[in-house]
Amino acid sequence: MQQKFITRRYAIKTIGGISLTTILGSFSFCSIQQKTDVNITVIKRVDISLNPKRNFHSVSACRAPNGDFLVNHQDSLRHLGGDCVVHQWRSTDNGITWQDEGAVVDITNEGLDARAGEYGVTPDGRMVMIVQRVDPKGKGGNLSVLNSTWYVSLDSGKSWEYRGVVDPGHEKAILAPRSVFSHKGTMYFGAYSLKDGMALYVSEDNGDSWHRRSVMFPQDYPDFAPGLTDVNFGPFYPHVMFLPDGELMAMCFVKGHKHEINLCYTRLSNDQGKTWGDIQKHPDLPVWAPRMNIIGDDLLVVTGRSLDDNAVIGLFSTDNGKNWGNKIIIEQPKDVKNCGYTQSIPIGNNKLWVYTSTSANVVDMPDVAGVLLEIND
Repeated sequence: MQQKFITRRYAIKTIGGISLTTILGSFSFCSIQQKTDVNITVIKRVDISLNPKRNFHSVSACRAPNGDFLVNHQDSLRHLGGDCVVHQWRSTDNGITWQDEGAVVDITNEGLDARAGEYGVTPDGRMVMIVQRVDPKGKGGNLSVLNSTWYVSLDSGKSWEYRGVVDPGHEKAILAPRSVFSHKGTMYFGAYSLKDGMALYVSEDNGDSWHRRSVMFPQDYPDFAPGLTDVNFGPFYPHVMFLPDGELMAMCFVKGHKHEINLCYTRLSNDQGKTWGDIQKHPDLPVWAPRMNIIGDDLLVVTGRSLDDNAVIGLFSTDNGKNWGNKIIIEQPKDVKNCGYTQSIPIGNNKLWVYTSTSANVVDMPDVAGVLLEIND
């Protein structure tokens, strides 16, 4: 396969495994941290879950404690569910081939949908999965979403045990869990709620219980306030990641009414999310449903949906998330609607699998694929 390179100054626009060379121009990074000799290469694309009669959405991925890769997604007849289960896939060869393990969370007998299963690995080597529940008979949107539940696995995701409701005291405070991970003995994830703000939840007992540590993005912040009356405004998709310098970065996306915003906001904490600094607006991050990760030692990446490009994209930062650029087209769906929900898995210090919902076959009926990126120093 011919290689497709991205440098920190010039980018190769890549659709799946096919390159369309596009010079995207220069992007200004902090000069003392910029590494102009680093290239990004798209080296492989694999289909994982294909069914033109089913809607696949809300992709989650992780490396299990036994080394297997796991990917799950919403599986339903239509975008907003009605018969929705969490459908899991497993790879034992670092993401090259995949085995279908079927529905791992099915609560349709309770009249509810399981729409998203966010994986996390506990400090003691177990797994958790935080599951978003939706009442398909509800009033729609935020009003139909119930507080999330969580499951635990002792065997790297081969079986899952129901543990309970994450926050039974705040029904509308723990919605759409996002990016569960462990850091120095504590587990973290972001939670979405228009009513109670974008919150950080933590576990300090290996996923046996959870509590709300702080509000990362308050709903009454001026840029977010219209969301109090408009469920399509946001902010959405809050999640956190520790940066190479040790600070905790929170990120969310604001949609806007007529594409007048459509960009990400960030906030930093130097005390593990107990308190937060100023909210920063990022015009250089127009990424719907953003997901952060790190490639190598210090190359930050955000993946997600671009409304402007009608594509799944990646953007990169070499200065701890202050500036972003060097856009790459990771996947070009037939139609980006309901696509571009991503999560990624690092391999060593120089590769990253990006798993995404895409409509390679049928418009508005997403399937799931993986795209492998590589750093060439």
